[in-house]
This record gives sequence, structure tokens and C-alpha cells, in this order.
Amino acid sequence: MGASWFTCVTRRRDSLRHLLSESGYLGLCHETMDIGRSPLAHSLPVILLLVLAPLVSGCLKHDCGRTKGCMFNPTNCELSKCQMIFTYEPKSEFVDFDVSYLFGSAEMAKNRYIAVGFSETQDMDGTSTVQCIFPSDDQPSVGLGYTVGHKFMTIEDPAVINRNVVLLNASSIDGTVGCSFSRRIVPTEHEDKIRPLNRPYYLLVAVGKLDSSGESLRIHPTDPTASDYPYISSAKTNFSSEHSFHDHHDYDHQHGNALAAQPNVKRILKKTHGSLMILGWWFFVASAILCARFLKPYKSERNFFGIKLWFLLHRTLNVVAIALIAVAFVLIFVAADGRWTGSDFPGGTHAILGMTASIGVFIQPIVSYFRCAPHDSKRFVFNWVHGNIGYLSWCCAAAAIFLITYPPFSYNYKVTDQFGAAPLALMVVLCASFGLSILVLEGTRIATTILRKRKSSYQTSSLLKLDKLPIRVIYAFMGISAVVCILLIVFLVS
Repeated sequence: MGASWFTCVTRRRDSLRHLLSESGYLGLCHETMDIGRSPLAHSLPVILLLVLAPLVSGCLKHDCGRTKGCMFNPTNCELSKCQMIFTYEPKSEFVDFDVSYLFGSAEMAKNRYIAVGFSETQDMDGTSTVQCIFPSDDQPSVGLGYTVGHKFMTIEDPAVINRNVVLLNASSIDGTVGCSFSRRIVPTEHEDKIRPLNRPYYLLVAVGKLDSSGESLRIHPTDPTASDYPYISSAKTNFSSEHSFHDHHDYDHQHGNALAAQPNVKRILKKTHGSLMILGWWFFVASAILCARFLKPYKSERNFFGIKLWFLLHRTLNVVAIALIAVAFVLIFVAADGRWTGSDFPGGTHAILGMTASIGVFIQPIVSYFRCAPHDSKRFVFNWVHGNIGYLSWCCAAAAIFLITYPPFSYNYKVTDQFGAAPLALMVVLCASFGLSILVLEGTRIATTILRKRKSSYQTSSLLKLDKLPIRVIYAFMGISAVVCILLIVFLVS
């Protein structure tokens, strides 16, 4: 499955050297294999692989923790059944890497890529990558890349690539894709994009399909339950140090299963954050704004629990909203390990807008505490400040939530890639229903003001009908927003 296997086999079995050389397998250790060879030449190595598998397996296991570091997925898998095998071996100024991936069939392995990432965290953001590309109608190649947020960028300069990474060999045999490359430990340039390997990193290994041109990488699977979901190591490794061989090998086998769940836990935290924010802002805060703006005349002569109906609804909805938003605010920082990620679009824009909205909503109770009496001459100052903070905060939050449905940011939440345009359409429905409610309620308020200045019996009858319209419109909006929010949350967490 990997070139290092055959290096080991040929080193220990000199009598097989000539046979392996003739079959093309020995060439795997030193040069790129021609995937387009004849069927006979292609089938002979496969037969040899089956015959020599026990020898290769024992050889690789013997070397792991001694001359090289090894990682397997699943942990403790039998080598013949491992979905992913990754080895590394530092050599002077470079580190030799060998990664193989089992797709299951030759057809599934066509037009694929394997991307090896080195990250400070167990997340895609800020990852330095080496990608092996296997186009269906061309020779395999190797490239360098990096991520900004959840957007993948390639390094285009061939000279930079050649100075920092060398493709040793690549193969695609009977559904198994293998790639060996040598990566410079201290890059010659662009250390912000090509991370130095003399410090510890988490390992990320992702596979995916190439586009129809065979040049661009499509987004890898984002569903954690998918069999080809990216591998994420449970601990950091210094790939340039031989001391990491034994420590990492033992650690990953003893504790890997327990700690490998951390990325999924973070993903759950992010989805919970999104769900609470959607519910808090689009249902509770939006409804509270409508109640404060348009419901004051409704049943103004009656008190409920000693306060006006509009204020009871406004305060209750906002208290629940602030609680939900506060929990969501804490969860996203826990999921991000306390790091600020507001540096790119749309992920960074989402973070900046979300932070602004959250600060605004947390300030509101403090502003409300210092409000003056309703009939005070300076009450208009409070009304203006309190109202504008609320409107601006809600607008920032609405824009931040809207970006969840914006590719490629949405792929982090598994929204657009699985459900198509449905989440974006639901956001449009929310915006349209809120905007239409405001137009109807504002028109009703203006009409009511005009009718109150006239005192005919017909106008009095019309006024009674208009007085009941705001509460009906608000209830209708709350019903629509509740259904849409629930659907968005279902898309988000499923």
C-alpha cells in the first residue's frame, strides 16, 4: 500500500529484488508509477501484493516506533484492512512521508486527491497542506496549499513547490491510492503558509474528488459519520524528531480512540451554538422588537401581572433570548479553544458581526436598568439609545446567521453541501416575513393614528378592527419564524 513497505520487503528479501524490479514494484520506492500501464503489467503487482502481504505487514509493524512514526485509521487495525496508513521518517533537512488510502475499488479511486495537513488545532483553519493529486487521464503530482478559515488556497509558484516538497512516488492499485513525498523541515519561504515541521502539529488527512479538469480539489466529505471523513490525530506530533516515534505510536494506540472524539465534540458545540443563535435572534429577539414597536396600543387599558401586555412580552422574550445567546456565545469560544477567528470572509465576517451583536444584546439590560420614568422629559434619550442598540444588534446578528448558508463557510456546518439551496431559501423566507410584518404593522400604526383624529361611527368601527390587527400579525410572524427556525436547526444538526 505504501512505498516504504516495499523498501522494507526488498531490503529483507534480496532474493525477491529482481522479481519486484521486473514487476514494477521496486520502482514504487524510487519513482512515480505509471498508472496507465497495460492490464497484465498492472495485475502482476496486485498478485505479488497479495502473496507478500503478511511479510509486508510484519515489516511495517516492526519499523513503527523504531525507524519511523506510524498512524493508522482505524486505530489498531489490521494493515490489510486499514483505511488509512500514514508514516513519517525525518532525514536531515527533509521529512519523508508515506500515506496510503483504501477506497475499496479501482473505480472509486479514480480522479482523487489525498491532502496531508499540519495544524495547530484540530480544525481546518490555519492548516498547511501537501496534496497528492491523482487525475484520471494524467500523471500524479504533488502540490502545496494552506487554509484561511475553511477556504482552501493553493500555492501556485512551481519554484516554491519544487524547493519545499518532492514527490517520491505515487500509485493507484486496485482501489488503494498511495503517495510518498519529502517535505522540507524549514521552508525556504512563506512560513505563514508552509509551516515549519520542527514544531508539533495535529495531523489532518483528507481525501476527495478532483473537478472535471482534474486540477482543482473539491470539498472533502464533511459528515463526521461518513467513512471517508478526514482523519484527525488525537495528539500533536513533532514530525522532524525521532523521539516522537515511540511516544506517539504508544499514545495513539492507547488513547487515540478516546481523544479522537474531540473534533466531533467541537462540531457538536458549534452546531449547538448555531441552533441557539438562530432561535434566540430570529424568534425571540425579532418578536420582542415587534412587540415593543407595534403592540403598545393593544389592550393598553389592562395590566397583566401588574404591567402592560406589550412590555410583558417584550421583556420575557428578551430575557429568554439573552440566556440562549449567552450560552451560545460561551460554546463557540470553547469550541474554538478560546481563539479569535475573525480574519477572513465569510467566516471572519460572521465572527465580527456575531461578536458585535452579542455585545449589543448584553449591554441592553444594563441600559434598561438605568432608564428614567415613562413620563420623564429625558425619556426620549433612553428610547433612542435602547431602540437603536437593539435594531443594530439584531441586524448584525441576522447578517451573521445569513452567512451560515453562504458557501464555503456553510460547509463547516454541513448545510449547503447536503441540503442544496434549502437553508438559503429559508433565510429568505425569514427576512421576507419579518420585512412584510414591519410594513403591515407600520401601515396599521399610521392608519390608526389618522383614524383616531376623526370620530365618525364608521371610523370608530374601522379603528376597533385595526386595533386587533397588530397582535394577529405578530402571532403570525412568530408562528412562521418558529417553523423556519426549527427547519434551519434540523438542517444544521442532522
